Formats: sequence, C-alpha cells, structure tokens
Amino acid sequence: MKTILTILLTSFTLILSSQPLKRSDYSIILGGCFNKDTVSLSINNHSIFTNYTVNNKDSLTKGNLSLSQDLQGIHINYNGNERTYKPIAIDYLLNIKVTVNRKISHFSLDMRKGNIILLNFCHEKDDLPSPRKLTAGQLQEPFLLI
Repeated sequence: MKTILTILLTSFTLILSSQPLKRSDYSIILGGCFNKDTVSLSINNHSIFTNYTVNNKDSLTKGNLSLSQDLQGIHINYNGNERTYKPIAIDYLLNIKVTVNRKISHFSLDMRKGNIILLNFCHEKDDLPSPRKLTAGQLQEPFLLI
C-alpha cells in the first residue's frame, strides 16, 4: 500500500518539478489521516472547493484530493477527475483557509519557502484517542514517503 502511494506521489511531484516554477505555481496535496472528512478550501479569499469528502487512509480509495496552479489555471484532482479553474493572482503569499468537519484553520504561507504544500489531519500524538490536528508543511523539492 505504501509502495503505491509512494509511486503516485513521486510521479505527481516529478511532473511538477520538471516544469520551471513561476511565482504563481504551487501544489496542495491533502495527505494522510483524512477519514471521510468534509473539507473546504479557500485561497486568498477565493473559494476553491466546498464540502469535498476526503478519505486518504488508503491511497486506492476514492476521495484523494490535490490541486495545483500554473499559468493555465487551478487544476483540482478529485476522485480520479480533473477540473480546471481560472488561476488566482498571488505575490509569494498564500492565505489558506481550510475547513475540516466545520472546524476552520488558517495558514499564511510564503511560497519562497516551498511551492509544494502538504496538508495532514493526523492525531497530535501517536495515541489514537488524541484529537486530530490539521497541519501544513512546505517542500521545495519532490519527496518520497516510505
């Protein structure tokens, strides 16, 4: 299972890394620990998607969600389908508002620190009874999960 997820994420990031990055280029990947959670996302006060059900405990099930922006637009990949919308003008800063199960989290990210954003909704500790917390990490280069 981890091997399949690794191959998918590696392919996705290699495609992105093979293209020269512009100020408007970025990717957001909803990573691990989403379990049939309802997710909405806004970037710089523009609603990108609303009430998508995400289930990323298993990379083979429907619900995997990621998006990327380039000069042609915002490309949302959800349940094996891709939709493209008009790009959002940014100047290095992304103000991201993510709602997971009606709980809102805000992230202010500087794209100079990394254009690949990984959102996880995992337990704060390895303990299952601990609450899950939404976290955002930034990467500049392709990465591998092992």
